[in-house]
Amino acid sequence: MAESTSPPVRERTDPIAVVSRNLHSRYPKMLIISNTELSLNDGGYEVYAKDNVIFNFKFKSSFFGPRVLLDADGNTILTFVQKKLTFGTKWIVFRGNSTKSNDIIFCTKRSSDIYPEQLDVFMGDEETEDYCDFKIKGNWFDQSCTIYGTDGFTSIPGNPDIAKMIMMNPKHLSIGQEKFGVLIYPEVDHAFIVALVLIMKLTRDIDLRKHCSHGW
Repeated sequence: MAESTSPPVRERTDPIAVVSRNLHSRYPKMLIISNTELSLNDGGYEVYAKDNVIFNFKFKSSFFGPRVLLDADGNTILTFVQKKLTFGTKWIVFRGNSTKSNDIIFCTKRSSDIYPEQLDVFMGDEETEDYCDFKIKGNWFDQSCTIYGTDGFTSIPGNPDIAKMIMMNPKHLSIGQEKFGVLIYPEVDHAFIVALVLIMKLTRDIDLRKHCSHGW
């Protein structure tokens, strides 16, 4: 099998405001993402900033349907649709409740067949793109990931990373409960980063289920 190649990262100097220009901070921001006990059975997550819930992530209606990211008032910010590919899964993210092609904001897919822990992120639908706009590099072992672009996306001079996620495992968590922290650098869209981290987490979970079904 020929090795698939990962598209290069396109250099840009635009502000990192993919979902909204109002969802960012002038300073580094730490968010906590957790699947609370109430959401363990529905695959939902809550996103906190200083103990205040700012986003909710859950299935839109049915357990196997699209997922949505809601703001603190319950308004739908993003809708996530999963598309199965020959190798891995593609996630298409739409604005609000829409699933129309003209409302696609971005999509993700694996960087290559042999690097399952890396995702390429494309603005709009990647089928019309030659270069990815962002990359996510994960580590399945310690459940961490880094989101980055080129120097054109840099928020901190000399550092291409725009956000990092690391798993947290406090002893008081219930069985099946997860909690991870996300450090977002200044002037980076919080909703966009949260969406990418959750997609990376879903991708990992899908891989684990496939491995278990094959007896790995």
